[in-house]
Amino acid sequence: KAEEMLIQHDKEGIEILFYKHASFPKRLVQCEDAPIILYYKGTANLNAQKKL
Repeated sequence: KAEEMLIQHDKEGIEILFYKHASFPKRLVQCEDAPIILYYKGTANLNAQKKL
């Protein structure tokens, strides 16, 4: 089931970012209840200085 989900995400262009990855938002890691996984589509600079 997990492998099927990964294949489907890949087909749809959905990226998966784990909390140990260097690109995981550093400000989010500091939160006590931060998610372990982030899903995103497209280009994302999640460690940029300013976010809305």
